[in-house]
Amino acid sequence: MPREKAGGRRTGHGETGFVGRQRACAAAHERQARRRVGIVGRRGLEPARDMRLLTAHKILIGASLALALLLTARSASIYAATHANTELAFVVAGLLLAVALGFYLRALWHR
Repeated sequence: MPREKAGGRRTGHGETGFVGRQRACAAAHERQARRRVGIVGRRGLEPARDMRLLTAHKILIGASLALALLLTARSASIYAATHANTELAFVVAGLLLAVALGFYLRALWHR
């Protein structure tokens, strides 16, 4: 509770140091709340958290690129054995997907 004068009003004049401590505590509480929520700076997230999210995104894009190449190789081997036009379409689509993912991963890699 704040210290009060005989008249029932808060002192707040600094003789007790109450106002200074209250402001300092409020500022410290706000900093702690920002750390918990992750609101720091203009972008809204801490740089370390951004870096972890970007790294995970790069890993997932790399895995999808590897999967696209694997499925393309599988479709190519099936096309070589059966000469089915649908497998040829899967080969072309897989190559286009792999190229697009490769360019996207390359653009992400420089961030």
